[in-house]
Amino acid sequence: MLTSGRWTQLDRLRGDAGPARLFMTLPGIGPALARHLADDEDIETLEELEIALQPGGHPIPGFGRRRRQLVLSKVSEGLGRIRSARHGAGSVTPPPVSLLLDEDKLYNERAAKGQLRLIAPKRFNPEGAAWLPAPCATAMRQAILSVQ
Repeated sequence: MLTSGRWTQLDRLRGDAGPARLFMTLPGIGPALARHLADDEDIETLEELEIALQPGGHPIPGFGRRRRQLVLSKVSEGLGRIRSARHGAGSVTPPPVSLLLDEDKLYNERAAKGQLRLIAPKRFNPEGAAWLPAPCATAMRQAILSVQ
């Protein structure tokens, strides 16, 4: 969150980045198959999809040999770029633990004071109630940097 300004879990809770929407970005996967993967196969990430599509894995309805190869190659290619960017020679240095602890402390203080906007998670929230404190990445980052 500190480096990208986005919080993947928050995007998911808002419904902005659900697994089905992510899977539909891949060639060969339409809305029905994407929903099937997310809902029936309980696959939520590209990493989980990559593992599920490995040769010798259990058969997934809707995936023949050609579609499996196509999707697996695209997922592996995309994840390879992400992995190399994460583990490249000095490309991104992780934030120090003290900075993460400061952010966590600030979040907890603001949540306790009711200073954070509440959102309604889309999953496991049948009433649709807004109860989850959601930090604003920009405000949190500015507050942490001003403390240092």
